[in-house]
Amino acid sequence: RQPFAPRDHVVIDGNEGIILSMTSRATILMTPGRL
Repeated sequence: RQPFAPRDHVVIDGNEGIILSMTSRATILMTPGRL
């Protein structure tokens, strides 16, 4: 069961970003850059 899919916009534990990829062990997010 995967509640998210690549390219979904999510906030997980205060980390916001777009899901790039998901495996059984990790979810890779692209977060907005901070200056």
